[in-house]
Amino acid sequence: YLTICQILRSFGGYTATWGGASAEGSVFASRATFGTLSTGHTRDDLVNSRLIILWGLNPATSIFGTNTGFLLARAKEAGARIVVVDPRYTDSAAVFADEWIPIRPGTDTAMMSAMAHTMISEQLHDQRFLDRYTVGFEQFKQYVMGQEDGEAKTPAWAEAKTGIAAATISALAREYATRKPAALIPGMAPGRTAYGEQYHRMAATLAAMTGNIGIHGGNAAGFERGPVGPMVPPVAFDKTDATYEERLKALNIPQRLRTNVHVTRIWDAVLNGQAGGYPSDIKMAYIAWANPLNQIPNINKGIEALKKLEFVVVHDQFMTATARFADILLPVTTIWERNDFSRPWLSGPYFLYLNRGIEPAGEVRSDIDIFRDLAARLGLPQPFAGVSEEDGIKMMVDGMGDVVGEIPDFETF
Repeated sequence: YLTICQILRSFGGYTATWGGASAEGSVFASRATFGTLSTGHTRDDLVNSRLIILWGLNPATSIFGTNTGFLLARAKEAGARIVVVDPRYTDSAAVFADEWIPIRPGTDTAMMSAMAHTMISEQLHDQRFLDRYTVGFEQFKQYVMGQEDGEAKTPAWAEAKTGIAAATISALAREYATRKPAALIPGMAPGRTAYGEQYHRMAATLAAMTGNIGIHGGNAAGFERGPVGPMVPPVAFDKTDATYEERLKALNIPQRLRTNVHVTRIWDAVLNGQAGGYPSDIKMAYIAWANPLNQIPNINKGIEALKKLEFVVVHDQFMTATARFADILLPVTTIWERNDFSRPWLSGPYFLYLNRGIEPAGEVRSDIDIFRDLAARLGLPQPFAGVSEEDGIKMMVDGMGDVVGEIPDFETF
């Protein structure tokens, strides 16, 4: 990523994207509520839970943290009661659930609000925890009880919206407030809606109301980055870092002023350009490590945008939906054809050295080799010149050691 950014910056800059189409609601809510994305427990802590609420996730089918399915089974064997809130009767509901609550899609925040109403009405919330560790509860209480807008968020109010019986909503609220420790694990899907960040904010609020934050068997219900440190090595640092300018200079990356668009707006940016209020009239797209036509909302608009572009370059191993629109398609190495360094997504509490299993097949090349040759053809300095694949991995490993204190040196790793 840094290599192509360096090349594009070297002859005038580019329009980049920010944000994500996947978990933007959760990311925003966690930063606003906790000030961090690192709120997750390692999954082996589930064995300490007496109640586990899987809300809008299906870990039996789609992995949500390393070994989640196995460790849910362990928790169930240890006596945990598991409730699944999901519109569909998923594999997780079939395998793990003591109770399945089939909520109407997109009404999750209403049900959570009604759960909060029950807890407050019946004085089940942990006022001591709220007083000591939170701010804003009184304003939230006024909203839930209807003092703010004249409409109390009762279970009966939520029943009409969610399709869930008021008695079921109240019963889950009572159980979550009293059966401690309890882990409410909010999945990403309900947050991928209009105002989806409110679902994530409400989940975190319920976790605070029940005092299940910061205890074994509980869960903060925030963005579940695990306790081992940042997902991305600190070479991909935040601009708010006091040493940002120093690191740019050390990496030989010239700073350019540039404006970005949110990733879910890239098709609009291509189609409408400056006339639509976007920073530039885009004529070319360089697409690597991505299949945006498959992943970004509105496929039909994406097709229209890709057809409008004058030139498209794609790096990939497969003829994806996006690759079909490439003017130049460059075959790149798979994870089996290169050495690399990685960490499991979300709450995986370990790092991986990815060993190359086979030599690159056919004409495939690594991304960094492609970018280095491209820089040479453009008459630009080669990015990370003289840095081998192995040296690059060593740099990342050394950087992670500074963050997590778990990797003292490369040979130990």
